[in-house]
Amino acid sequence: MALEAARDQVTTAPEVRPPDSGTTAQGSIKGAVISALLPPRRPRVSARKVKSPMTRYPGVATDPRPATSQDITHLAITVHQAVLAPPPAPRAPGRRALLLRLLRTDPHRTWQSREIAEGISCSNIKSLWTQLRDWTKEGVLQRVARNTYELAPEWICANPSAGAV
Repeated sequence: MALEAARDQVTTAPEVRPPDSGTTAQGSIKGAVISALLPPRRPRVSARKVKSPMTRYPGVATDPRPATSQDITHLAITVHQAVLAPPPAPRAPGRRALLLRLLRTDPHRTWQSREIAEGISCSNIKSLWTQLRDWTKEGVLQRVARNTYELAPEWICANPSAGAV
């Protein structure tokens, strides 16, 4: 209905031509919509039903819930003693801690990436290369040559746990 009224406004050009005696230029779309409104919906008297309950929600004969809606007449609340979770197991040291521990055994030595992988028991050399590159950018390591690294001087310390991050 609104679309028809809008089309009529465009084709009759009410802003250019004077309007007919039966319509006004302003509000003709609004008037057309209001005159063609549907009657209000009747109130719903029962809950909505699933159209095909067997295919969408297969019913179980042993289901303890009632088939129809029930009024709640009382509510019982039971408070149980809290069960405390056991403390988390201590985490194994990460690769950086293992790397620092290994490189601090001989801090001024240069290490090949394969030696580092064997020393920290890393089976995925490619992911270790990525981490070695990141640690070089962070200043933990210095790259001496291709796949050859040494510990950065500021990470060499007498207490091995002081610089572990």
